[in-house]
Amino acid sequence: MASAIGPNMTVFAVAATLGVAASEGTAAAPTTAAPRSVMYVGNNWDGTADVVDARTFRKLHRINIIPDKDERLAEIYSNPERLAYFLAIRQQIGEGHDQYVDDMFSTHDGRLVAVSRPSFADVVGIELATGRIVWRFQAHGQRADHMAIAGRQARAGLGLDREPRR
Repeated sequence: MASAIGPNMTVFAVAATLGVAASEGTAAAPTTAAPRSVMYVGNNWDGTADVVDARTFRKLHRINIIPDKDERLAEIYSNPERLAYFLAIRQQIGEGHDQYVDDMFSTHDGRLVAVSRPSFADVVGIELATGRIVWRFQAHGQRADHMAIAGRQARAGLGLDREPRR
């Protein structure tokens, strides 16, 4: 479930089996702390997400959602059609800003966070322990602005080991 916080932030509540270091910066190895409920707060224009304790609202960690920014921009700038859409999205939808973080959720085991990145027209899986992108899917079209899990292959690719609850 998502709720708007401001023009460039959306809160995504997620119950994750996650031990997150309390420091800022790049991802760190998980701690041995007991599992806790956290929220991921996407900082859309900044390209980061804050991990927030769901009970205390204390920020626990910051994740870089765009560690591959230079590589993605090189792809976009080398393709005139992609560049035209990228710039149009920035001006029209992003109000002059790039759109780096939209929907996100953690895998059931708490190892990864999956994030749609509208300006890059993709969805990535970021390993929380390292901050490394472990998989990337290019969206059909020029923008990836919402996401959902569908089908057994998607669940397997995301490390989801059971059927979704209905």
